[in-house]
Formats: sequence, structure tokens, C-alpha cells
Amino acid sequence: MNKELYYTPSIEEFHVGFEYEYNNGKSWQNEIFIRGIGFAPNPKLDDCRVKYLDKEDIESLGWLFEKQHAGLEELQFSKDLGSTYDNLGLDYSLDSGYLRIAYNGLNGDTTRFSGTIKNKSELKVLMKQLGINE
Repeated sequence: MNKELYYTPSIEEFHVGFEYEYNNGKSWQNEIFIRGIGFAPNPKLDDCRVKYLDKEDIESLGWLFEKQHAGLEELQFSKDLGSTYDNLGLDYSLDSGYLRIAYNGLNGDTTRFSGTIKNKSELKVLMKQLGINE
């Protein structure tokens, strides 16, 4: 499992729709970055944190949890494409952040993406790029 639940984001990660938490001096508040609008339009990075991607985040984007691989911190999810034989599979390692999305059909599976994803906002962007609906 990720040793830490949160990390300090880099300025390059901020984009419209980026989800993060901001410390207002009293508590952590959930924020969605909207350029120039919102509680912290120009957030100080030391006062920001982002939750590492986890099972709940993936499920909130419409993926169905299938199983956790025995003895590993690797999770497996699926997304129905409306056909008996077609679906998408997602494997995610909580240890390394490695994520793989594959199309599964009658002729086997085809990797659509493999790489490291750190947070929910990155997965949302990736799903949009791949044409996967939430």
C-alpha cells in the first residue's frame, strides 16, 4: 500500500478540474482548481495536498471492483461496454501506482494504457483521452 496517503503536488499538476486539498490554517478543505476562481486561486504548494489514487477513487469513476490479487496490493476492476463479450479491465498497484487499462474482447485483450497514475484527476484525464465514460 502507498506509504503515504497524500503528497504535495507540483505546480505542473494544476489544471482546470484538478482535485486537491487546501489547508486554510484550521483544517483541510477539498478544492477543485478553477483558474482564478475559488478559495485558493493561487495556492501555496506547501498548503496543498493530493490523495494518492485508491480503490474508492477508481470506483467513483464507474469501475466495478472485481478482486484484489492474493498476497499483493494489486486491484482489478472492470467496466461493462454493453456487450456480453466486450469490457474494459483496469489493474492498479497500490504499491507503485502502476495502472493498466485493457480492452477485453473475443480476440483476447489489447492494452489501451499502461503507466503510472498518481491521483484521481490524472485518471479522469486519461479516461477522457481514451474515450471512456465515467
